[in-house]
Amino acid sequence: MLILSTTTDKIQVVLSGNVATTQLKCYAAYNDTTTTSIAPGRNATLSNSTTAVDLVASPSASTQRVVNYLSVYNADTANATVTVNLVSSSTSYAIYKATLFPGEKIEYQQGDGFKTIATDGSIKIIPNQSGPTSSLVLNSTMISADVTNSTISYADITGLSFSVTSGRQYYFKFVIPYTTSGTGNGAGFSINGPSVINLAYYSFYPSAGVQNTVTYNSGISAYDTPSASALNTGSLNALAFIEGTITPSANGTVIGRFRSENAAGNSIVAKAGSVVFYQEIN
Repeated sequence: MLILSTTTDKIQVVLSGNVATTQLKCYAAYNDTTTTSIAPGRNATLSNSTTAVDLVASPSASTQRVVNYLSVYNADTANATVTVNLVSSSTSYAIYKATLFPGEKIEYQQGDGFKTIATDGSIKIIPNQSGPTSSLVLNSTMISADVTNSTISYADITGLSFSVTSGRQYYFKFVIPYTTSGTGNGAGFSINGPSVINLAYYSFYPSAGVQNTVTYNSGISAYDTPSASALNTGSLNALAFIEGTITPSANGTVIGRFRSENAAGNSIVAKAGSVVFYQEIN
């Protein structure tokens, strides 16, 4: 049970970092109890990134404010680490903390306590667990239309991306079926994203037009790598893979990238159904 019993008690919500696009939606319902009456009340507000906001304000003198329900819903496009604090006489006491994926929420109900609810409606057994309760479930983003690049410069595979939060670590794997415009044209594949604390990945895709032969790029720690070179896949239908981990130093988006080997009238097409699997791992 959460009881605010003095005029210096209140409940606040604060995030560990700035949101990517949208502040989180917060709601509280409570009863104000005096010696003569019980009056219901509620509050709806938005988070303010790293600035604490009052979700349940202090009660009036000679009043006990009994909290029945709290909810913090992640309406943002990126993960959000949320702390719920009980503040008493200007001292904050963390009473619940969880990392929410987009579409997840924290709930408190009198009698049940706090819980974190995943996007599938299940209760997350570990509050900071990524995604639904099965740790084997990866998040994914798939493109539904072909994306073409006819230049030798890296370009985004539009839509083949996922959002990241500063300071969090992510695993990712891009699986990209693609075609080339002819047997003399090759392809290059990489990623782009926000500034990083750590980035490590590898990529591989067909090379030299020979079955069972691939271009393998290992130990990559920079975006748009490898740089432009003659890859000469010579393959009309192929499959590219990019796999690794990233810890960004800023909120942003990690996106798949590709380029053509030859500029003159040649093109690379990342096919509909290309997918990126990803998971926050700490």
